[in-house]
Amino acid sequence: MVRRIRIFAVCIFIILPLLISFPVFAAEDDEYIEIYSAVDLAAVSGNPDLNYRLMSDINMEDIIWIPVPFNGIFDGNNHIIFNLTLDKFAEQASTAIDGNHKEYETYFASLFSECNSAVIKNLTLINVKSDLNVAKHCFVAGIVGKATDVNIINCHVTGRFFLESNRTMCGIGGLVGFGTGYVTDSSAVVTMSIINHKPTTEEFMGGIWSCGYPDIENCTTVTDMYATTLGYTHNGGIIGMHHIHENGLVYNGYIRNCTSDCSLFLFGHSKHPHQHNGPIAGERLNRYVQISNNTVIEYNLNKTRDYDLILRPCMCENPEYAQEVTEYTCTEYGYTTYTCESCGYSYTDNYVLPAHRQGEFVTVREPSYEQEGLIEQRCSMCQELLYSKSIPKLIYAESINLNYESIKIDYKSTRQLSAALSPSNAENTNVVWSSSDETIVTVDQNGTIYGVKKGEAVIACASQDGNTVAECTVKVTYSFRQWLIIILLFGWLWY
Repeated sequence: MVRRIRIFAVCIFIILPLLISFPVFAAEDDEYIEIYSAVDLAAVSGNPDLNYRLMSDINMEDIIWIPVPFNGIFDGNNHIIFNLTLDKFAEQASTAIDGNHKEYETYFASLFSECNSAVIKNLTLINVKSDLNVAKHCFVAGIVGKATDVNIINCHVTGRFFLESNRTMCGIGGLVGFGTGYVTDSSAVVTMSIINHKPTTEEFMGGIWSCGYPDIENCTTVTDMYATTLGYTHNGGIIGMHHIHENGLVYNGYIRNCTSDCSLFLFGHSKHPHQHNGPIAGERLNRYVQISNNTVIEYNLNKTRDYDLILRPCMCENPEYAQEVTEYTCTEYGYTTYTCESCGYSYTDNYVLPAHRQGEFVTVREPSYEQEGLIEQRCSMCQELLYSKSIPKLIYAESINLNYESIKIDYKSTRQLSAALSPSNAENTNVVWSSSDETIVTVDQNGTIYGVKKGEAVIACASQDGNTVAECTVKVTYSFRQWLIIILLFGWLWY
């Protein structure tokens, strides 16, 4: 349990500082096809010789991944592919060769099945996982299954690889399975387990590379390896076996300036006494390869003579796992930790991208007629500004159009005035009515005027924002009937 916690801590320590861009093998921007999703990633198989650039992190949870061939430049652009499950092999087999130069038709499970002269850079795979039980010669690896002159720069893998096979040739590599190429400034934090009871098994496990003759430098690995096999074992913290599989070729390769923290669990002997294990390289068949300036943090070699065991991180017969969810934050991944309630073995799975949590929209400044307003949305966890938007200034009413500019009304009668404001999107469309002489004409706030006595007054209609006003001249007169009342019936006294 303590080692699992240490491995996870080292994983974060190793990978996050290394997510920087390496300006090597550059191509012009317009030469890249951009990848935003798992669908885009799968489409690489249709044009494996082109160049691609990852434009976002991709969650491969619940995606059935069929490994695709690739021969161009793949720029991870410092993005992450996470929760990738390798439970399918590429449809086409290819040749892999053991230390005796015996050839096997071999299948590969990895992100890319087979690569020729490819460049893969600035890519991180988090929580890659496989659990395969097959009757095939096969290799499982995080990034490339079979490599031919492949360059891997600034790439990082964390995950768990479990493989059971009843065929001779089988291997697991943190980054690459089988072949040739170059790896630099990369890392792997992985758990590996191979089960193969065939006495003639050729088994390979390597933190960076399983089997082949790559050049490797400036790489870091933390590996837990489990080999349940009675055949030939080749297990190393950096490479399982460094072997030139091309007859007659002399190659002065190197493994240098690397760091390894390795634990290996295996049987105490094999039918064929050929166990080749080491903290850097398991077996070095290429006598010209230079292995130098490497650092071993820790190397634990554990052997058992209980050959009925299946060597895996958790060897409980029917394990039950407690689950503890670590919520994602603004800067850290969320994940679920699974811990065996019997033996204490634990692992992490179900990763969730760091993300901000959207808070409520808040009005920071109300708009006025003089300045714009402002609304903001911040992360509810860290208060980082996620969104802001200006609110337009308030719009004044610019003019008022009355239905009358001047009007005559009878004494003691009413008439309705109406007002239309412009523009129609003025903030305040209310108006205020007033009379210049309420002893002659009154007006209510609905625009209804009333003649109080004979005379003339001005009715003003002002916008409530005070920006514009319109006027109507009202003349109050007597009607013919009213004149009769006033003159003949002495209405001037009482009417």
